[in-house]
Amino acid sequence: MKKKRKSLMQRALALSIALSFISGTVPSMVKPVYAVEKEDNYTQYVDPFVCTEVDYGQLFPGSVVPNGLVKLSPDTYPHATLDHAGYDYKKLQIQGFSHTRIEGVGGQGAGGDVLVTPTYVEYTERPKAETRAIKYTKEDESAKPGYYSVELTPKTGKDNQVSDNTEMGKIKAEMTTDQRT
Repeated sequence: MKKKRKSLMQRALALSIALSFISGTVPSMVKPVYAVEKEDNYTQYVDPFVCTEVDYGQLFPGSVVPNGLVKLSPDTYPHATLDHAGYDYKKLQIQGFSHTRIEGVGGQGAGGDVLVTPTYVEYTERPKAETRAIKYTKEDESAKPGYYSVELTPKTGKDNQVSDNTEMGKIKAEMTTDQRT
């Protein structure tokens, strides 16, 4: 009787192990079908030009990513004071694109380092800001999170763009041969 009881226990144990194995593998073989959820794109509601009027350097429309070291953005001209670098929405000249910013209240236009001005002109000495400032129109300017584009006239070509990732920024300036002197 003892032997029969043991064999019944062994069978029950083997059956429970087999059932748990089958129940564990069958659901993983059958993939459930879920309705595809639509992702919301909240960046469509972002306006990079908010708060860029007047007080240079507090905010800017240029390209930046969270925790990014490089914050590419245009520097407009003329500045109200010489100690400010930055962007003012009302100005219609860009003196170049700088790579650093300290934005927000207290930033006071700090930054503006590594200024790059897209041009084909060869300079023998550092040009004054008024000679390197390039005109643009608001219709030719656009921005979205991580991207800024502007068409500068007449010294450079179409489509000056800046974009960012967490390590570096990229400036793309296209010029055609008929714009060179």
